[in-house]
Amino acid sequence: MYNSGMSETPNSAQIVWRRRSRSRKAGRGPAAQIKRGGIALLAVFSLALFVGIVAFSMYYAAITTDLPNIEGLPLLLGERGALRQPTRLYDRTGEQLLVTLENPNSREARYLFLELIPTDVVNATLAARDPDFWEHPGYQRGAEKPSLAEQLAAELLLWQEPEGIRRTWRTRFLAAQITETYGRETILEWYLNNADYGQLAFGVDEAAWVYFGKSAEDLNLAEAALLAAAVDAPALNPIDAPQVASERQSQVLSQMAALGLISSSQALSANSQPILLLTTALPLEMSAPDFTRLTLDALYGEIGQSRVERGGLEVITTLDLDLQAQAACAISVQLGRLNGSLPPDTLTDRTCQSAALLPRLNREELLTELPAEAAVVILDPPSGELLALAGDVRAARQSGTVLSPFIYLTAFTRGLSLIHI
Repeated sequence: MYNSGMSETPNSAQIVWRRRSRSRKAGRGPAAQIKRGGIALLAVFSLALFVGIVAFSMYYAAITTDLPNIEGLPLLLGERGALRQPTRLYDRTGEQLLVTLENPNSREARYLFLELIPTDVVNATLAARDPDFWEHPGYQRGAEKPSLAEQLAAELLLWQEPEGIRRTWRTRFLAAQITETYGRETILEWYLNNADYGQLAFGVDEAAWVYFGKSAEDLNLAEAALLAAAVDAPALNPIDAPQVASERQSQVLSQMAALGLISSSQALSANSQPILLLTTALPLEMSAPDFTRLTLDALYGEIGQSRVERGGLEVITTLDLDLQAQAACAISVQLGRLNGSLPPDTLTDRTCQSAALLPRLNREELLTELPAEAAVVILDPPSGELLALAGDVRAARQSGTVLSPFIYLTAFTRGLSLIHI
């Protein structure tokens, strides 16, 4: 029976349509929009996080790739480490020593184990160089100065790499590895026995002998602070810059007092204490000094002066000592003839056979009133090797007629004749 007072029962199509309508209305509401925005934001964040992780992984791989091996550090820095040996230059045979780059005043120095180094020396060094040494993970975060481990890593393992953010991060990685592997006491011992104190003094015992004429075991607080100032700035050492070194010594003592390592009265007492300082720097002993200095300049330009002076290198040069001796004596004879100290007909003797090759002089050629200078350079043309060098070839001199043969030869090869010249 049909009942006109009741609504018609909806069929399934109407039900679906109504549900879709309600869903569309609900999807246009504030809650739905917030939900969609949150999902989109989460997706963007996830993508950014993924990209960041990938980028960091790639950067980390680039930073840590080919990091130097720290296992060799004991062979460099230990009691018999390679860097404990000064750099030496030899002649072409490798048997005749030309120079040893060490301060002659430091020959009694030795490697000092940490327990033999006075506490004042240790504390002064840490106050000047690395006050947070016992707390940080091996590297300083945002500090002006590198930590001891960072300095060892930078100067010994990464010295060939250019300055920059990559080298900074690589230095920190290595410093953390060194600290974790060897411990702080070993790092401190290595640093104190190998650090640069200026004047070719590497290590605290060498520095004590160079500046005070005694072992580091016998240093007092005032002397320890002066050495700590030198290791913080080797060029401002007590011999090269005594006034600046004294001022920096006062700063080290003040820093030690501020850190509670000494009392204020101890700092004042040490600051006013007179120091007996060795101010005489002995010259290096050199064979063939002109050649040797030129070779050192070339080494400094090639790998850096600080690396060469630090030690551990043995350099075989091209010098022929026999040729060098003959070149030097020929110059000596010729200059003696020119200034009148030798007879002008002096040409040779048993020790200077090369003088026989010199031209004879007339009385009119003597230079008794003018200083005479000379230099000899002997090269091996096929190889370009410098076999001998006597006299300072870097001094400015007029070429005189020695270039005339080369000028004429060049002119002839270009088709010119004597008329044109």
